[in-house]
Amino acid sequence: MLGGYNVAPLVQLLDDASVGTIAANGLKKTLLVFDAFHDVQEKAKAGNANAQAVLQSWADAEWFTGNPEVPQSLTVTVFKVPGETNTDDLSPAPDATTRPDIPMHALAMLKNKRDDAPSCR
Repeated sequence: MLGGYNVAPLVQLLDDASVGTIAANGLKKTLLVFDAFHDVQEKAKAGNANAQAVLQSWADAEWFTGNPEVPQSLTVTVFKVPGETNTDDLSPAPDATTRPDIPMHALAMLKNKRDDAPSCR
């Protein structure tokens, strides 16, 4: 996870006896916590074991070291289009107008055909 709306509730749940460990596991893999870092740090200093585990995980970079090894080679597809390209080509705004609609963006990628672009096979 990168962060967003889920960070504050996860930080609050670090205090919960029944789901605090689950919240900690989610935060361990969350990268963009911004000012919520200080909230986790305060909880850790106050003795919260879940917050301490999150800070240690971040310090150990488990979000990175826990990922699969990068393969020796990758096969990719490159789309070359003539002229200017913009975000509406990749993710048309009528399909997803706000950040929480990000999953919708993926469904609309390259949906609009361009007259000057060759067809993709």
